Amino acid sequence: MKNIPYPSTPQLVAPLLAQIQDSEAKSAVERYGQEKWNKANLIRELAPIAA
Repeated sequence: MKNIPYPSTPQLVAPLLAQIQDSEAKSAVERYGQEKWNKANLIRELAPIAA
């Protein structure tokens, strides 16, 4: 689990998926790409904590 791109997109994580052997890790990276994590997502997730 290294060199995972940020921000994430399915296209950016796709090349990594073939290299990940662990099925749980592979699923996590695939989900991360599908969720398209970026600055706006982080702010939304952290807003309740900041409040």
